[in-house]
Amino acid sequence: SHKNSTWTYSILTVSQLKDFYNIEELGKKLSQILPKCTTMKLPKVDTKANGNHGLLTLNLADIHAGSLGNDKTPFPTMYTKQDMRYRLKMFIEKTMDFTKGKTYEEVWMINLGDALNGWDSQTTRKGHEVPSLSNKDQFDIFLELMIEYYETVINSNLTNTYKIINILNDNHIGSSLNYIVMKAIELYLSQKYPQVEFVQQWDFIKTYTFGKHMIALTHGKDEKIMKFPMKMVLDEKLDSWLNQYFLHQGATPLTHYLSLVKGDLHSKNESYGKFGRYVNIPSVMGTSDYIALNYGFSKAGAVIEEYNKTSPNINSQTIWFQ
Repeated sequence: SHKNSTWTYSILTVSQLKDFYNIEELGKKLSQILPKCTTMKLPKVDTKANGNHGLLTLNLADIHAGSLGNDKTPFPTMYTKQDMRYRLKMFIEKTMDFTKGKTYEEVWMINLGDALNGWDSQTTRKGHEVPSLSNKDQFDIFLELMIEYYETVINSNLTNTYKIINILNDNHIGSSLNYIVMKAIELYLSQKYPQVEFVQQWDFIKTYTFGKHMIALTHGKDEKIMKFPMKMVLDEKLDSWLNQYFLHQGATPLTHYLSLVKGDLHSKNESYGKFGRYVNIPSVMGTSDYIALNYGFSKAGAVIEEYNKTSPNINSQTIWFQ
């Protein structure tokens, strides 16, 4: 305000970094969790010995590390660190059963977003409270358990070419916190396994190509713009949008085998439209309060898929945890 020719000010300062490590603490924490290690040389895999089985994708979605589950819906569930560890371990065991005797040209380990539950127990747009452990606990749990998961797969002799793809743009923790935890994992694993490729996907949606397959990956709802998520079931409007999107990527159903693979809705659904194949991946966590009240109970799960460069046929298996 201006009074008697003198400016006076009222200033409110707010720190949004609550319940997390400062720079010094984060450095110490990373040193504890991510000790210095020697570079490991993975054994060379003969990918032609049992026939080349193309691309293997291991699809995890909506892990929600640090969620306390939900007990205020018609479908109450619990979710702990032990549950998450058990489900990742089961997924690896089922993957080993699925791939028994097989080797691949490439293996992609895909995380489709909402990896942690929420900063200060809120989604990115605030106003939607999601019961969670502390920010520190969410970070620690995800870092520890995902390093266990990645290292086990990397040492499974499935391929010579591993790629880890993380979707950062989601509606629960957003690209910033996602990037912090994903980059911490990358710093450790890339030091130990420099041959592993990391992709930190900032874009809401992005395409990846294997032979004639073009696969678009997205969480399904972005961190700030979309009013509604991509739908559970493909409809005419979304089919038209995806046709237009892939056309902008230089691909059509006549030139490529097109797939959209997404998370967000904690359910497994696969449908086909004029653009191509539309896949919802189930949640590692299972049912959340939002999903329970809007869509009903959903089982926890993850998906294994096998692609051949020149064939439209995709060998897909859903692994259920409950």
